[in-house]
Amino acid sequence: MQETFRQLLHEYRVESFRATHSPEQLKERTREALRLCREALHQVYHFHVHNAPDPARAEMLNLIHDYAVEALLPPVIERVIERELMLEKKHDLTVKLLERILETLSHDANGDACSSKATGQSAAR
Repeated sequence: MQETFRQLLHEYRVESFRATHSPEQLKERTREALRLCREALHQVYHFHVHNAPDPARAEMLNLIHDYAVEALLPPVIERVIERELMLEKKHDLTVKLLERILETLSHDANGDACSSKATGQSAAR
């Protein structure tokens, strides 16, 4: 049983390393991150200054907003989304590992139950 768990954990670690370091996965994750980044920046909040005492101040606020949205946010959002996608992939691999462990435990429990029934039947004869 312990050897089976060791093998399952090793397979998880290998799959996790491949998911985070392989060039194909990196390209796919980058492509998906850029798509999600564009969507997020497209949905950015636009504000309008109504009844501003000074139009120059309203223009300055719009300038700061545009600079933040166009220059500062894209690389930050892209990195956050890439990290989130990587964590989602690791989470999926962890869930798969847990399912495999539970299947192994279930199979082992069924095997123990079957062997104890067979032993009990042979002892009764």
